[in-house]
Amino acid sequence: MSTAGTQFRNAYRTALERHLSERGETTLHAAYELGREAVAAGLGVLDVAVVHHDLLHQSLAAADDPPSLRATAAAAGDFLLEVLATYEMVQRGFREAMEAAAVERRQAKMLRQLSKFLADASLALDAPDSTQEVLQLVSEQARELTGASHCFACLHEPQPLLVASPAQEAGRGAGLLGLSRLLEARSDAVRLAGPQLADALAGADLSAPHVGPHSWLGIAVVSLAGRHTGAIHLLHVEEREFTELDEVTIVHLGQMAAAALERMQLYR
Repeated sequence: MSTAGTQFRNAYRTALERHLSERGETTLHAAYELGREAVAAGLGVLDVAVVHHDLLHQSLAAADDPPSLRATAAAAGDFLLEVLATYEMVQRGFREAMEAAAVERRQAKMLRQLSKFLADASLALDAPDSTQEVLQLVSEQARELTGASHCFACLHEPQPLLVASPAQEAGRGAGLLGLSRLLEARSDAVRLAGPQLADALAGADLSAPHVGPHSWLGIAVVSLAGRHTGAIHLLHVEEREFTELDEVTIVHLGQMAAAALERMQLYR
């Protein structure tokens, strides 16, 4: 057994023996701490079970009558449940934290790549489709980064333009432009879901079944002069809601898109 395993076994022995003699919340708290220590030591559930089984066997061997055997087994079972419940809780939290960190690293990498592309001087050339190309790229990346089912990116000036991801959904996005009014005079993102979104869609004279969104995340595209030149709309059709990380991501993406589009206008 490793040093960490030996230390855990010794701590488990002390805590279990105390619990079997005192049996209270204080001793169960020690089981809680053991669950955390097991995760920190890199021990698996089977490692914990083996330690518990061996020590319980020793405790049962010391019991001298059936009532004592039953009481010892029951108390030891409560102790093990507390250890494993804590182990599972901490392990799940650790796993979720690692997954969240991986998502953030992936998003940061994609945003760096997108930023490099949008800064490319070739986009400043007066190509007929360059503005649409930028909007299409932004909508596709926004959808990819947030896991949204739909993304609509639009410009109000210098000429109205609407693109979508998936591209074939562009015809459905026109009605959503009414939600742009919620982004007026704001530089941050806006999230709506459920009844709030349904009310907003009704107020915009849009029938919710038209797109059937469950949640919406929007950000205004704001020029350096502070004008709202467009917007990015993200939708979840399924029962999912956007997160704070999605907000941060879309704000960053909106800022990059605004800078690229304004640079293109300056070159023209």
